[in-house]
Amino acid sequence: QGVNTENSRVLDIGCGNGFFVEVLHALGFADVIGSDYSPAAIRLSKRVQKHFREQKPEAETWGTRYILDDLLQTKLERESFDVINDSGTLDSIAMTLPPEGQAALP
Repeated sequence: QGVNTENSRVLDIGCGNGFFVEVLHALGFADVIGSDYSPAAIRLSKRVQKHFREQKPEAETWGTRYILDDLLQTKLERESFDVINDSGTLDSIAMTLPPEGQAALP
């Protein structure tokens, strides 16, 4: 028993260049969102997406999209994803806190 790739909504937090998002889509996940707080990362992700789309010109729709979002003040709806991937964003946040500091996620 695993994750249903066709019906699961996936979020990649801190998607960076978007490569992992596009690989998940290539593996069969139909609805994958990459989020990052960096406008440059989102622009790069969209270029990577374009490259992947060019490999499948027959595809009428594409199941990946990218959003500019700050994890600490997210605009994403709570409990709206089946799978969430974090490749180090939360570690980076924790490492930047002062010893007595706390991060409060919404």
